[in-house]
Amino acid sequence: MANVPNTAQMSFDFGERLAASLPTSTIGRHDLFFALVPDGETAERAFRLACDLHREHGLAAKPRPLPLLHMTLCGIGEIAKLPDTVVDRARRAAEGVGAAAFAMNLDQVFTFRQRQHPLVLCGEDGSDSFRMLHIRLGLALRNSGLRVRIQRGMQPHMTLVYGRTPVTKVKLSRPIALRATEFALIRSHHGEGRHEHLGRWPLRQN
Repeated sequence: MANVPNTAQMSFDFGERLAASLPTSTIGRHDLFFALVPDGETAERAFRLACDLHREHGLAAKPRPLPLLHMTLCGIGEIAKLPDTVVDRARRAAEGVGAAAFAMNLDQVFTFRQRQHPLVLCGEDGSDSFRMLHIRLGLALRNSGLRVRIQRGMQPHMTLVYGRTPVTKVKLSRPIALRATEFALIRSHHGEGRHEHLGRWPLRQN
């Protein structure tokens, strides 16, 4: 497949914000996780790219709304199934991570082989730093008494669309740069299209 053109040159009516399509089984569920949240410009570029791919490939599901774009660092679980003290424990763990800020270049899009066929944005440049932050945060959460999964070979990614139809890998002609200067604890309100930020922690500047 040909390279996707420079997303800064794409035209899109941002008066029409596309709503995310969620599986019915998730509606009303509240999940808790840590994530990198892109700055405004980075999120706009990723959203424009998602809209372009949505049109190009005729995907049935719509792109994820811009405010929901993120890169999951560490999933904690569904709040209803976790201890009442989980948020406090997670916050204390985050305070002790002390990792350095880093940059990522997201330069490819492809579909994960999962039931919902998520179309994701990713890249290798900066992925090792992301994985190290994931591991440090995961260990801190475990030390606080929370049972979390640590994936040393994880693929850092930003989900753009739950496509339902696989899309052939796309190499971007101009990578989308993401500068990781902080991470956030997020409560996801499924079915409401809303993320509630419960805290943010800065990464150490070099």
